[in-house]
Amino acid sequence: MQADPPLGPPGPREVFEHSPFRERFLRHNLDTRDNAAARALLDAEWRYLGTLLAGREHPRVLDLACGSGPYALAWAERGAGVVGVDFDRDLLLAARARWGGAHAREDPAKAPAWVAGEAGRLPFPDRAFDLVFCNSLLEHVPDWRPVLAETGRVLRSGGVAVVYTTNRYCPLQQEVNGFPFYSWLPGPVQRRVLAWIMEHRRDMVNWTDFPAIHWFSFPGMRRAFRTVGLEPLDRLDLIARQGGGGPRGAVASAMVRLPGLKLPYYCYAVSLAMYGLKR
Repeated sequence: MQADPPLGPPGPREVFEHSPFRERFLRHNLDTRDNAAARALLDAEWRYLGTLLAGREHPRVLDLACGSGPYALAWAERGAGVVGVDFDRDLLLAARARWGGAHAREDPAKAPAWVAGEAGRLPFPDRAFDLVFCNSLLEHVPDWRPVLAETGRVLRSGGVAVVYTTNRYCPLQQEVNGFPFYSWLPGPVQRRVLAWIMEHRRDMVNWTDFPAIHWFSFPGMRRAFRTVGLEPLDRLDLIARQGGGGPRGAVASAMVRLPGLKLPYYCYAVSLAMYGLKR
């Protein structure tokens, strides 16, 4: 039996190696990352992405911070050529096992490639991908701007970046369990609260050693996208671009014409979703 190929060049130092919460973190990650949920998310997103990727029947997709691989699996099932990148090699091994468990008899050429690496220094040439899918990463890295710059660098002209991250405007959030309005706390208060959580209640951040430390706004993320050559679009922009009439399209078009009307949506969206077109 042929051995699995290596995960690419050695990644960063395994920061979890001596963490007493390592096994709990891995178990929680595997227990809560569901293939069906990942497929459902891409199904819902296809109303936007299908139009943006028109003409690219088998896009080359980078799943940035792929973790244990549910979204890489869902993209590959749609016919994309997928590369999953993460700095945690144990999660990459779990991702490989996830694909093998769901597609043991599939052509190996359809399987995602798994690469250990850092999101701020991607081991890929310029313009290598049609789409970069980045779910729940920017809020966790100390310096997120190089990650966004690398996202823009590896996208081809006409390519798409899909970024989900924290939304400062929404009183609800998914990063600190059972703590509504956490994102509204002043920065110094957040840091004190988080230090206490990391010391006494690691379960509130799902046992990770890297909790969310950044909270973003839609206007701020728009500016950040533009600095790396990406035309920023939120979901309301995409709904308005698609046209089609009806109340939903009419409301979205009005909000795009008068951006101040978007504020209720910004406060309602638990996750900040931004799409960037590479020009």
